[in-house]
Amino acid sequence: MMYRIRVVLTVLVFPLLCFGQLTDKQSFDADSVLSKMTLQQKVGQLFMVAAYSNQGIEHQREVESLARTYHIGGVIMMQGGPKRQLHFLQRLHNASSLPLLVGQDAEWGQAMRLDSTYKFPTSLTVGAANDILLTKDLGKALAFECKRVGVHISFSPVLDVNTNPTNPIIGARSFGSTVQGVSAHGIAQIQGLQGSEVLACGKHFPGHGDTQQDSHKTLPKVDRSLAELKQMEWVPFKAAVDHGVGSIMIAHLNIPSLEPSGKPTSLSKKVITEVLKNQWNFKGLIITDALNMKGVSEYASPGKLEVEAFKAGNDILLFPMNVPAASKGLMTSFTSGELSIEELDRRVKKILIAKSITRSYEDWNLSKKFSLETTLTSLNQGRRSLNEEVSFKIIAAAATALPNGTAAMPIKALDQKFIHISLGDLTDNSIFEAYLDRYKEMSHFTGSDTPLDAATASDVIIVSFHQNTKNPWKRYKLNASEFKLISELSSMGKSMYVVHFANPYGILTYPSLKGNQQVISMYENNHVAQLLAPQFLFGARAMKGILPVDLGTWGKAGDSRLTQSIQRLKYGRPFEVGLSEAPLDRIDSTMSHAIKVGATPGGQILVARRGNVVYQKSFGTHTYGGKDVGWKDLYDLASITKITATLPGIMHWYEKQPLLLKTTLGNHTNRLAGSDKENLVIEDVLAHQSGLPAWIPFYLKTIKTDSIKDYWYTDLDVEGFVRIRPEMSIRTEVRDTMFSMLAKSELSGSDYRYSDLGYYLFQEMLEERFNEPLDQWVTNTIYAPLGAQRLTYTPLKNGFLLDEIVPSEEDSYWRNSTVHGTVHDMGAAMLGGVAGHAGLFANSNDLGKMMQMYLNRGIYGGVRFFQPSTIDKFSSCAFCEYKNRRGLGFDRPQEAGTSGPSCSCASENSFGHTGFTGTMVWMDPKEDLLYIFLSNRTFPDMENWKLSKLDVRTNIQEFIYDAMH
Repeated sequence: MMYRIRVVLTVLVFPLLCFGQLTDKQSFDADSVLSKMTLQQKVGQLFMVAAYSNQGIEHQREVESLARTYHIGGVIMMQGGPKRQLHFLQRLHNASSLPLLVGQDAEWGQAMRLDSTYKFPTSLTVGAANDILLTKDLGKALAFECKRVGVHISFSPVLDVNTNPTNPIIGARSFGSTVQGVSAHGIAQIQGLQGSEVLACGKHFPGHGDTQQDSHKTLPKVDRSLAELKQMEWVPFKAAVDHGVGSIMIAHLNIPSLEPSGKPTSLSKKVITEVLKNQWNFKGLIITDALNMKGVSEYASPGKLEVEAFKAGNDILLFPMNVPAASKGLMTSFTSGELSIEELDRRVKKILIAKSITRSYEDWNLSKKFSLETTLTSLNQGRRSLNEEVSFKIIAAAATALPNGTAAMPIKALDQKFIHISLGDLTDNSIFEAYLDRYKEMSHFTGSDTPLDAATASDVIIVSFHQNTKNPWKRYKLNASEFKLISELSSMGKSMYVVHFANPYGILTYPSLKGNQQVISMYENNHVAQLLAPQFLFGARAMKGILPVDLGTWGKAGDSRLTQSIQRLKYGRPFEVGLSEAPLDRIDSTMSHAIKVGATPGGQILVARRGNVVYQKSFGTHTYGGKDVGWKDLYDLASITKITATLPGIMHWYEKQPLLLKTTLGNHTNRLAGSDKENLVIEDVLAHQSGLPAWIPFYLKTIKTDSIKDYWYTDLDVEGFVRIRPEMSIRTEVRDTMFSMLAKSELSGSDYRYSDLGYYLFQEMLEERFNEPLDQWVTNTIYAPLGAQRLTYTPLKNGFLLDEIVPSEEDSYWRNSTVHGTVHDMGAAMLGGVAGHAGLFANSNDLGKMMQMYLNRGIYGGVRFFQPSTIDKFSSCAFCEYKNRRGLGFDRPQEAGTSGPSCSCASENSFGHTGFTGTMVWMDPKEDLLYIFLSNRTFPDMENWKLSKLDVRTNIQEFIYDAMH
C-alpha cells in the first residue's frame, strides 16, 4: 500500500553545499523519515527515471506507476515543453510517497531539452568570454529557469577538459582545453547554480575530454596515465569538490590506468569510492551517467548492472532501463547480505538531504496548488529579458580575433569596394548582412558557387561561415567546395575577413589563408552573434575574447588579437547603457497612434546612448496604404540640412580662420553688394538674429501668369535648366533672380527670428571658399569618411531607387505631382535640389553617424572631423543674454514655460534641429544621448500639423528620458 511519509521540518546541514544556513521550513528530518521507510522505498530512492513530457499519456501513466509501486527517488526530465513538463511533474508529485528529486540536462538552459525556451550560449562560448562574474551570472540564470519548470538538479557544468578536437560528444559543451579555464568557469557556474538553490552536477568524471568515441554508442577508451589524469582531467573536478559542488556524475569510460579490468568507470569502485570518496573526501551525491547508454548497458543486464553501480559507490542510478528488474536485483542483494543496508541508509539519507536543500518537498507538498500559469509567465516573459542580458554580455565578450591575423583590425577605411559571401548551413543570415550594410553597403552572395569575378572586382572580401549552433554536435567543418572557394579567395591578394559562426574547431578544417587575412570566431550563430560581428569588424566594439581551445597554427588556448573601438555607432540593448525597456516600448504605441490618426504615414526612430543604438525601428508605410518603411529608406530631412551640410562647412572654415564668425556676409560673397545684407555678421545669421525674413516663396514669381510659367519651365532635361522633378525643369538663371529677391528683402531688426535665407547665402560662401559644389564637398569631406552612404543630396542622381525614397507631398500648387525622390522645399528644388537650408535625404542610421560625431565632440570612426572646442562653441548658447536660445546653427532647448523644439526633460546643454517635413534630431551631451525622428508628415498635404499638435516627437523624447530614471 502506497502512503506518503510524513515530512518533519527541522534543520539539517549539508556543509559542502554553498546554500547558506537552512531554515526549519526548508529542511526535513532525514533520520526520522528514513526510520519509517521500508526496504523497497529505500531502494526506490536510488532510481532517477527518465520522464518525457512529449510522449503522451501512456508514458506518463507508466512513470506514475513506477512512482507508486517502486517509490522512485527522482526523475530526469527529457524532451518536451515547459507547460507539458509542469503538468507531468504535478502528476508525478501526487503519485509519489516522498518528494521527488527532479534533474535535467540544462547545460545551455531548458532549451537543451524543452521547446519554446531560451537557449543560452554553450560552455565553450563562456570560456572564450573569460569573465568569471558573467559565468556566475549565467549559473544564476540557469538556476532560475530550472526552478520555474520544477527542476532541482541541473546536470551541469561539464568539467571535461576538451583536449581532443575530434571529440564527438563533448566539444562545445566544455569550457575549453585548459585546466585553468575549465576549473575557474566550472566553479563560477556551480556557485551561481547552488547560490540559487539548484544543485549543480560536475560531469563527466573522471574526464571525457580526450575521447574519440561517444559513450552513448560504445565504451570509449582513454589512454591516460594516472599522473596525466591528475595533471589534466582531474583538476577541474577536484577544484569543484573543494568548492562545494553538490554532485558529481560518473562517465562510462575504459581507463586502464584506473581500472585494468576494463570495467566502465561508472561501475568502478577504484574510481568512485577510492578516489572520489576516500582520497578527495567528497560528501555530495554521486550519480551514474545514464545507464541506458551503450558504454555501460552492454556490460551487464538490468538488475545486475544496478547492483554493480551501487557496489562501486554511486548514490543515484540514472536512467535505469528496467526499474522492476533493477529493483528486484537490488532487493535480493540487500536481503542476502551481498549489499549493506547500513550503506544503503547512508546513501538514501544523502538523497533526502539533497531534496531538503533544493526544496523539493515544497513542490511535493504544494503540487495540488501548483500555479502553472504564474510559473509559465515568469519563465517565458518576466525573466526573458534578463536571460537575454546575460547571453548578450557573454557573446559580446567571447568574440575572438584569432592571433595569427594580419589584416587591419578593425576595418577603418570605407572608401573601398566590399563583398560578402555566406557559406555553411545557409540558415538565415539576414541580420549579419543588414548590420554589415549599416557600416558599409556591399554585395552579398550565398554559397560556394559565388562568381569569382565579383570577388576579383572587390578590395575587401568578407566570408561568413554559419552552422546551426542550437545543436553543438552538428558538423562544423568545411565541405570540399567551400574549402576550394576560400582557397581561391585567399589567393587573390585582397584583404580577407572570415567570420566563423560555429564551433571554433571547424577553423581547423580551413585552408591556410594567404596575405592580409583575419579569422574571427563568434562561437554562436544566433541573432546576437550576427548583430555583434559587424560591430567588431568595423570597430564599433573592442574585441577581448580569448581562444578557449588550442587550434594548432591558428592559435593556442588563451591567445587572441585584441582590438580597440574607433567610436563608430554600436548596436545593442538598453541594459548596456542604463535604460529600461518599458518606457521605450511606449514609443511603439505612440507611433502607431500617430499613424492611425493621420499625423504621418510612417517614420523611422533611432535612440542611441553612449554611442550605442538601443532602439531603431521603422513604422508604417511610405504613403497611406503604400510600401512598408524599411530601415534603409530615405526621408527628406528639410531644415536638418542646415546642421548636416552647411554647418560642417562653416565649422571647417572656422577652424582655419577663427575670426570668421565676426566677419560679414559681404566679406565672402558678392551676391549682396550694395544691399543692407552685406553687413550682416555671420554669427548673427547662424543664431537667427540678423533680421532676415523667415522665408521667401520664390516659386510664386515664376508662375504668376502662363507666359511667365512658359518662360521658366520645360518638361525637357536640357542645358540651361535644372530638374525640379521628373519631366519638370527650371532655368538655371532663376538662381540670380532668387538672390536678387533675397538682397532686396526687408530686414526686421536684431530680435530672434528663425530664417532659411541666411543658409542660401552660406551655400554661396562655402562654394566660393572650397571651389566645389556644397554637395560634393560635404560628401567627400564628411559623409564618405563617416560611412554615411545614405546621407545625400539628389538621391535619384546618386543611384538610389525611387522605392527607397519616401515621398513628401502631393503638390497641387506648383509641381502638380507627387514630390517623390526630389526635395520638398520649393527654394531648394529651384536650385536643383542642393541648397544650404534644405535638400538632404537620409535614413536614421546614417544621419545617426553624423550626429554621433557631434556627440563625440568631433571624432567618429577613428577620424577627427572637428576639434572638441569647435563643437562646444557652435552647440553652446551664443546669445543667451539677448534671450536667444540658439547656438550657432544648432537649435537648443527652450526656456522653462515656453514652447520649443524639445521636451522639457532635455538638459540645458542639449542641441539639435527640426525639419518642416516632420523630422528631428536631438543630442544631449550630459546624458550622452541621441534621438532621431524621421517622418513625412507633409504627405499628402503639408498643411497637416497633427504631428506637432499631438506633440509626437517630444512625447517620444520624454519616454527616452523616462527610461533613464
